[in-house]
Amino acid sequence: KGPDYVTPPPKGDFTSEQAELIHRMEQFVAELERNPDRKEVNPGLGAIPLVKWSRVHGVHTDHHLRQFGV
Repeated sequence: KGPDYVTPPPKGDFTSEQAELIHRMEQFVAELERNPDRKEVNPGLGAIPLVKWSRVHGVHTDHHLRQFGV
């Protein structure tokens, strides 16, 4: 687990945290569809367009789903 500023402790129960994650994912997809070339900065990787972030998020999410056998 990373430090709290990277992965803060949950604010609610599993259901509310799950709903928040889905909401954030929907926001990301909406912005990706509006502006795929928009760049966001990662401290280690530099400026990355949202279209590439979508691939990173997909791989990362798949990793966690496999951890739990989903």
